[in-house]
Order: sequence, then structure tokens, then C-alpha cells
Amino acid sequence: MATQAEKSIHDLKVEVVTLNVLVQSLRTDLALLYDLPKKVAVMESELASLRELPKQVAVLQAQLAEATKTRELWGQRGWTILQLVFAAILGATLTYLLRIKS
Repeated sequence: MATQAEKSIHDLKVEVVTLNVLVQSLRTDLALLYDLPKKVAVMESELASLRELPKQVAVLQAQLAEATKTRELWGQRGWTILQLVFAAILGATLTYLLRIKS
């Protein structure tokens, strides 16, 4: 049977091991807290980039609207030119046919 002193020594050893585990956990937590300002700075930088996104989207929407208008304008011009060419060909054909009959 263990004596009272041996039991106390055993209990103290258990307490020391427990305290060592707690100290190591605190060191880990402190290391995380030490890195926290760096992580916050990175997050603030990323947040600033995210705040710029609506402006960039607005610029892209304006460019897309301009490109769409330009495309529609060139489409209208194309049809106009095609009509003029068709009218010229039709006029030349009719003139030729009328000259042949006369």
C-alpha cells in the first residue's frame, strides 16, 4: 500500500502534467492572437477589393450597353446599304430591260 507521501507525489505529478497541457494550449492561443493583426490587415485589403467590385461591374455594364448600341447601329447601316444596293441593281435591271424592249 502506498503511503500518504507517495500518493501526494503522484497527485502532484498528475497536476503538473495537466498544467503543462494547459500552458501549451495557452501558448498556441497566444500565437494565434499574435498573428491576428496580420490576418485582419489581409482581410481589410480583401474587403477593399470587394468594395471596388460594384464600381467595376457598373463600368462593364456601361461598356456592354455601348457595344450593344454600336452593334445595333452597324446592323441598321448594313440594312440601309443593302437596300440601296438592291435598289440600284433593280433600277439598272429595269433600265436594261426597258432599253431592250424599245
